[in-house]
Amino acid sequence: MSGSEVGEAVFTSGASSLPCVTSVWIRSRSGASRNALVDGPADPVPGSVDVFHRFVILATSPSVRKTLYLSPYQRQSLSILYDDLPAHTKDQFKKKVILLSLETTGALKPWFIPKDNIIIDIWNLVFGAEHHIEDKDIHCKCFLVVKTLIKHAISTWLHKFAETAVKALAAEFAQQGLDTQAGRSSFVIFLLGNIEDLSDKKRPFLWESVYDNLSAWQEGIFQGRLVGRTFLEHLQIINNIDPNERVQEPPVGALILAVQAVHRALLYLIMGPFQLPSDKRSAKFSKMNRGDYSLVTPCGERVFKRATVFLKAIKNLKKEQWTDIFKVAMSFQVTNKHPNKLAKEDEEELSETDSDEYDDLVDPHYNEKPVELDHIAQ
Repeated sequence: MSGSEVGEAVFTSGASSLPCVTSVWIRSRSGASRNALVDGPADPVPGSVDVFHRFVILATSPSVRKTLYLSPYQRQSLSILYDDLPAHTKDQFKKKVILLSLETTGALKPWFIPKDNIIIDIWNLVFGAEHHIEDKDIHCKCFLVVKTLIKHAISTWLHKFAETAVKALAAEFAQQGLDTQAGRSSFVIFLLGNIEDLSDKKRPFLWESVYDNLSAWQEGIFQGRLVGRTFLEHLQIINNIDPNERVQEPPVGALILAVQAVHRALLYLIMGPFQLPSDKRSAKFSKMNRGDYSLVTPCGERVFKRATVFLKAIKNLKKEQWTDIFKVAMSFQVTNKHPNKLAKEDEEELSETDSDEYDDLVDPHYNEKPVELDHIAQ
């Protein structure tokens, strides 16, 4: 067998009775097939990279065995993956490591996940010397299990944004007394602003003031009720974290994801009832559908902003604006718990070349000049 195909079974566990499940980790090098099972260790190929794959070998009789590739996104796979964590770490992993990882992800740019060294830092913060992982251990079984479970938790967290945005819009329809398809459609079109251009910053649904008065000045940027209800999903998670272990940066990425989830829900509700595209891939709330992308044009490569349309504006929010954004979101929670105030992030100065792009998002409540709505519902 060639060097690029070698693999090594590095972990097994299972029961003696039938049917039984044997848990196997396979290490392949340089793009080896995930079906390549080799009984012994092999010499590493120069320049190769170890890649781990998760398998389950299901034995239904002494002579019948079935090898299954274990996807971390299948529900039945998760319990097996959790069992691969070091002994007595499962509860703390769920209660602390997952929550800290989600809070960290929420403070990153949208559609980014923590780097390996950050995941290791979170793990070591929780478990200390007893189950310490070194930076050099990123190819070990323990780290692979940890990272896989964290990625699954992030995927579920993203799905929650999309799911909550739809529920938020249903609640808003009820609050507005909109019980006809025509009325709902008109309201949705108003809140969306420009329907065709995903990078347009003029989105009435972002502003708190317009929900009760469609012709009001735009005040309360990123404090619109739909955004607040959706953003609450993230705040409820991070409120369960020990204040001494909290991330100090504001949840920039989480707020952007809430905005994107609301925008998506509005687009799919233009005709009245919520209707996803028939193509499942295009219907997903995913980086592929909502992240920035680039195309090569006759004038060179052009970046099309979808995820980072509001990034600069959100990174430049003032401390009191973050406080008010939190208050709006938490107002939709039954209890009176309020998230801990986050430390002020170092602000990135706007250059003269992009300051005009920011003008549409200047909030008169925190600045001097009010901005009128361009689109007023008829």
